[in-house]
Amino acid sequence: MNNKFKISKNIMMITSSLYLLLFLLGLFGNPLSEKNISPGITKPIDLIELEDENFWEENYEGDFESINYYYYSDNKERISFLKRQDSNCNQFEIKFINGSIECVSLDDIQNPNIHPLEYLSNTTNNYHLLGTIAINKGDSGIDRLSNLSDAVFRTTLFSLLSLSTFLIFGIAFALSIGYYNGRLTSHISELIVKSFQCVPILLWMLITIIVIGYSRNLDPLWKVSLYFLFFGLFSSPALSNLIIEKINQMKNEDFIVALKLLGLSDYRIIVSHMLRYYCLPIIICQMAYVMAHAFFLDLTLCYIEKSNESSSTLGWYIYQSYTRGNYATDTTFLLFISFFLTFTLFYWSDYYKRKI
Repeated sequence: MNNKFKISKNIMMITSSLYLLLFLLGLFGNPLSEKNISPGITKPIDLIELEDENFWEENYEGDFESINYYYYSDNKERISFLKRQDSNCNQFEIKFINGSIECVSLDDIQNPNIHPLEYLSNTTNNYHLLGTIAINKGDSGIDRLSNLSDAVFRTTLFSLLSLSTFLIFGIAFALSIGYYNGRLTSHISELIVKSFQCVPILLWMLITIIVIGYSRNLDPLWKVSLYFLFFGLFSSPALSNLIIEKINQMKNEDFIVALKLLGLSDYRIIVSHMLRYYCLPIIICQMAYVMAHAFFLDLTLCYIEKSNESSSTLGWYIYQSYTRGNYATDTTFLLFISFFLTFTLFYWSDYYKRKI
């Protein structure tokens, strides 16, 4: 049993290190590559590409035209390949943006559609450990590692918003109900906590999403931020109840009475003694739990299409990968990363709970 615990601890240490690395790359940037790989990088045309049925689509004139754009010669004019039944061209027929048609050699054509690139590939001044993602039909790309680290960083920031409201309201409600019991603020806090508890968090979040979603004048980034802030608020009773239970056990203890007789203020008694020495382990455990749930919230918001490109979180990255049709590659990989990071947070919370 002890060996299994050590193995799982080592795995979680590795995962935590991976998460920290991705977070730092998102904060300071990827030193190996830029995030956006601009057009301009080309490769030779492969004759096999032109023989593929998926290479062509029928245009409004009834001719077949290449789906992607290509570059002609060194001036990099954008052209498309053309296939006409009445053509007299013995080489390759191309169509320019202005509609003119020419018959040229394949050597005069450059292929800018190099993305997506495989793992451990490189472009000019960039090294792509995890390859690239194709945008604009492949003539532009995004470095996968840079995109992933940026998404992890943004998801962490939004999760910290949930954590902040969770801690502020959780501790405030607990002190109001537990330490200052009998006051008006105590009754109001107790009413709020009970109202949050009598309705499932899922229902509260659905109501929040509907109300905020109808606010058309609100910036999309602010909408996502408010979702996470309210999630922390609705989750706060879980922390409040645990701290209230601890305060009720301690507030009539001899050392608390002695501290009051010595003239210590309520602030010093609460912060320096109650929260610091007796409630801190509970707070740390709950912090890990709410961060993990905030990661799940991010995935859920993107699934119901309530997140957007302005947030650029891990959930949005997964949603975009799915809509681009990269389910077998990007989406599976990202889901693995997301759930592994989430369960790592759950593990450390449970580990710390057993430790104390």
